[in-house]
Amino acid sequence: MDSEAFFYLLQSYDDKGKKIFAMWLKCNSCQIPPAITYRPEYALRVFTEAEILDYQKRIKEFGNWVSKFDFKIVKYWMKKEQLSWSPPIGYEFKEYKDYYEK
Repeated sequence: MDSEAFFYLLQSYDDKGKKIFAMWLKCNSCQIPPAITYRPEYALRVFTEAEILDYQKRIKEFGNWVSKFDFKIVKYWMKKEQLSWSPPIGYEFKEYKDYYEK
């Protein structure tokens, strides 16, 4: 399907054992620190392993509270179009299978 693709994401678990994903919003005029999200649809998503390895390193170097998590690389088959912060009424978030194989 042309509207879907494999994406690399950074996944870890919060203090309660719930899956979290690294999120890094981009801003051309300022530096926004990395954050976390519970939804892979809102996570930092890239197409290559080299890009996700770079982000994994940069999050550790940034040194804010997000860098305390031990993020592992996961690979999900997802829709290419990223949701806005306000998903459409009736949108159902779903669980994704980790396709990443080392």
